[in-house]
Amino acid sequence: MEKIAIFVEGHAERIFVRDFLMKKHDYSNIKLKCFQLEKDKVPMPAEYDFICQDYTHEYQLTCVGNDDTVIPYILEQEQLLYNTGFTKIIGLRDMYSKKYKKFCPNKQVDSTLNDKFINSAKATIQDNAKTPIPITICFAIMEIEAWFLNLHYVFECIDARLTKEFIAQELGWDIDNECAEQKFFHPANKIEHLYQSVDKKYDKHIENVEAIMALLEKSDFEQLYQSDKSPSFRNFVDILKN
Repeated sequence: MEKIAIFVEGHAERIFVRDFLMKKHDYSNIKLKCFQLEKDKVPMPAEYDFICQDYTHEYQLTCVGNDDTVIPYILEQEQLLYNTGFTKIIGLRDMYSKKYKKFCPNKQVDSTLNDKFINSAKATIQDNAKTPIPITICFAIMEIEAWFLNLHYVFECIDARLTKEFIAQELGWDIDNECAEQKFFHPANKIEHLYQSVDKKYDKHIENVEAIMALLEKSDFEQLYQSDKSPSFRNFVDILKN
């Protein structure tokens, strides 16, 4: 049985991964333990566990609270995870960050810069990892909200005014032919704009993400995976599977 440890940067990613895993496994056969990293780097149990009596897949999901903390904390925990039988470690963070903005003042998605960040993460792991356990860092490009935007039809369930046509007009987005990962430098701001346009509020808080995830089914994630709209989501799923 595989035991997979997943480290994410924030609450949005934690909620996404938790709900995605439960739906992926049809709410059965999994053990999912969740933790929140406190300021003193002590992982405290979070209120998001989901444990089936007979499980065939085990996950440990830890929210570290900061994008720059994901890799260092994984490397800190690597030996302990290896000693306790974990077979895979995955980190998930947004590509969008203060550091990324510093290197990209024109605020345009830069695939070359994306590759540099990805390769830098790989090099850090390769140079510092000390056990045979495979470690992979996944980047949501540019933010996990791009994955939501590529499932744009979910927003009409949030508010009937958020139709495909309305979203396309508000964001200047050719939904059928443009990928949100390549189109939007700061996808969370785009969702915030959409919500404001119908007198709602989106600020990445837990209730915002939970409301969206509650509307998404296993088939939605399968559709997103099969499409060419979110390559970084496909990469994350492939690493979970392979």
